[in-house]
Formats: sequence, C-alpha cells, structure tokens
Amino acid sequence: MDRENLLDRLIGQLDTLIPFLEISRRSVFRLLRAKGYVWFYPDQRNAFPKTYQVYQKQVCHSALLLGFSYFEAFLADLIRQVYQGQRCRRITFEKLHRSQ
Repeated sequence: MDRENLLDRLIGQLDTLIPFLEISRRSVFRLLRAKGYVWFYPDQRNAFPKTYQVYQKQVCHSALLLGFSYFEAFLADLIRQVYQGQRCRRITFEKLHRSQ
C-alpha cells in the first residue's frame, strides 16, 4: 500500500466516526433509556449512564480513542513503508542521534 492509499484509508476511517458520533444525540439516549433496557442484561442496565451529559461524554471519548487508534495504525504502516524503502535497514543509535 503506498502512502496515498494509507492516507486515503485513514481519512475514510476518520469519516466513519461522524455517523458514530450521531449516536451521542439526546434522542438516541432517550430511546435507549426508554426501550433499550430490554436489550441489556440486568448488570448492564446498572452501568448505563444515568444522565445525558455522561452518556454524551462516553460516546465522544470512545470516538476520540477510536480516532487515535486509526492514526496510530496509520503511523505504524507509514513507518513500515519508510523502513522497507531504505537500502540499509540497519538502524543504529548513532543514526537516530544524528537525525535530531
């Protein structure tokens, strides 16, 4: 996968977070509170947020963490491509120190 494809993949993954954030809407919270309890086991019902503000914060934090994981995978793949493109694959401490 070339660098442009990596970037396209990252942008596509980040775009999927937009509909994910839609579930943080108040109407979804109300629906889950009103009817969602039939989907949860009793111990899960107690863990469901009691207020909309807590629920919204949990969804937003989840999206942020998911976005970070997408970016982390992008960086790892990019570093792998750069490394594999090098003629000399032996990286020494001196090379790293000189690059700073």
